[in-house]
Amino acid sequence: GGTPTVAKVANIARVVEAAHRHFILPSNETISIETTPKIAAHDPEKIQALKALGIGRISMGVQVIQPSLLKALGRTASAADINMMARDHIRAAGFKKFNVDLMYGFARQSLKAWEETLRHAIELAPEYVTLYRMRYKGTRIAGQAVNVELAQVNAMSKLAKDILSAAGYYANLGKNTYSKIKGDVGTSD
Repeated sequence: GGTPTVAKVANIARVVEAAHRHFILPSNETISIETTPKIAAHDPEKIQALKALGIGRISMGVQVIQPSLLKALGRTASAADINMMARDHIRAAGFKKFNVDLMYGFARQSLKAWEETLRHAIELAPEYVTLYRMRYKGTRIAGQAVNVELAQVNAMSKLAKDILSAAGYYANLGKNTYSKIKGDVGTSD
């Protein structure tokens, strides 16, 4: 985990330049970076600078839109309008490969809340949606793991597959990234 866009653009540039200096990267290789809705919404100049560095894929950690779960994740600034503003800045910067990360399997996450998160993600119109099942080990909410049943997690996974497939997103068998682009698995190079 982690959010590289917390770093200053100059530091990110140093990493990208070092990669180009020390590795022979294929010309079709796409550099990917992760951001938060808050950074993308409130610092559009940084998003533009990242694109100018040659970064071609950006992933935004929406995670969920249910306020109580956002609070548990330490994400108080991920309201739907911030996500939309972040998306607009990402698109204005010229990113053609936009991924949204979502999380499911929380103790207090209903199927209805999960469906709302999925539909919000689709409304953001990313090329890719990556799903992560909540893994409690080592987190500050680890004690909640006993309140999550496998049947609940499986129902959420199936719901995601059904909703994303109906919206034109497809994942390779056993993979957690859904892509709207035929032949593009949507994962980072």
